[in-house]
Amino acid sequence: MYIKRNITQIIALFITAACLSSACKGTESPIPEEKKPDEKEPKKEEPAAIVPPVTNLKAEKTEKANELHITWTYPDEAVSTEITYVLEGADPSDAVKKNIMRPTGDNGLLAIYVLQHGKYIISAVAVDKKGNRSEKVTT
Repeated sequence: MYIKRNITQIIALFITAACLSSACKGTESPIPEEKKPDEKEPKKEEPAAIVPPVTNLKAEKTEKANELHITWTYPDEAVSTEITYVLEGADPSDAVKKNIMRPTGDNGLLAIYVLQHGKYIISAVAVDKKGNRSEKVTT
């Protein structure tokens, strides 16, 4: 009885293996080539969004010592502006960066306090909601 059960199990295993091997021999995929889920379509490169630069970038000294008011006009697409400033002749890596969120209007204002008297290079880059950046405007 024990031997008959083992022989029956071996025969069933052999038949199952034969069925599986014959089912896997087909080279044709049941899924059409153009609709295979594991293959992704190549991503289409979106053209780089062009954000217009800020306009009317100005730096004016105030009545307070070592204070400058920086003003500019945001382009319509911008949600913020990155302002950088550095003393002329200093290492560009020493530049101070400020990210100013856009207020409800189009005009931006930033008061900066500089440590040394001298000529400062001030730059502004407009940034849109997707993180695209405009060309740098310098004064």
